[in-house]
Amino acid sequence: MDQDEELGAERKEVAEKIIETAGELENLLKGGKLSKPLSPREQAFWEAAHRLHEETEAKAALLEELIELVLPEAKLSALPLRKVDGGAGSAERVAELEKLFGNVPAKAREAVWLNESSVLLGGGYSPPLAHAEKAANGDSGFLEGERLHMLLDGRLVVVRLAGVWFVENNVMDSAHVIVEAREVTPVEAVDEFPFQFILTALRMCLMQDYSFLKDKHVPDLDERTERFDNLVIEYGQAVSEHVARLRRVGDSPA
Repeated sequence: MDQDEELGAERKEVAEKIIETAGELENLLKGGKLSKPLSPREQAFWEAAHRLHEETEAKAALLEELIELVLPEAKLSALPLRKVDGGAGSAERVAELEKLFGNVPAKAREAVWLNESSVLLGGGYSPPLAHAEKAANGDSGFLEGERLHMLLDGRLVVVRLAGVWFVENNVMDSAHVIVEAREVTPVEAVDEFPFQFILTALRMCLMQDYSFLKDKHVPDLDERTERFDNLVIEYGQAVSEHVARLRRVGDSPA
C-alpha cells in the first residue's frame, strides 16, 4: 500500500468513526442506549448533556401555560399575519423575488393560516440600516430573517422572509417575500427565539388599556394578569438561582 492509499484509508476510518459517534450521540439524546458501555465519568457527562435539554422543555411548558392565560385577550392586539409579514415592495420587485426563490416557497405562501390574525412574539429580519451610512445610489444587498407568531387558537408559527435592499435616488428601500411558513412546537419556539422577548410580547397582550377597548376585555383580565406575572416572577427567581450556581462552575479545584 503506497502513501496515498494509506492516507485514504486513514481518512475513511476517521470519517466512519465520526459517523458512528454522531449516530451514537443522536441515539443517546433520544433516550436510547449506546452500543458499548461507558465509564462512570463518560456516563455522567452524557447524562449532564442530556439534562441541558430539560431547561428548554421547562421553558416550553411555561410558555404553554402563559399562552392559555393570554389567548382570551390576545384578539384585541392581533393583526392579520400577512399584513405584518406578507410580501413588501413594489409589485414588480415582489414578482421578481417570487420567481427567483422557486416553487417550494410559493407553496409555503399558500399556507391557510397565513390568512389568519396573529400576535408577533419575536424574531426579525436583517434590515438595511447597517448599510445606510455607507450606501450610495445603485447599491443593493440581501436581507432575510424569521419571525415567530402566535395564532388566536394558540398555535405557534414561524414565517421566514427573504428579499433585497437597494438605494435609488438617494433613498433606501427594500422588498421581501415569504420563503417559508411552518408551524412549530413550544419547544422549538423557545429553542429558536429569545425567551425574554416572547414573554414581553405575551405580557403586552394583557396591557391593551385603551379607552375604545374598555368594554372588550375579558372579565377575568386582572386575575389572568396576576397569574401571568406570578409565573414569570417565579421563573425569574429560579433562573437567578440557576445562574448563581452556573457562575460557581469551575471554581472548585480540579
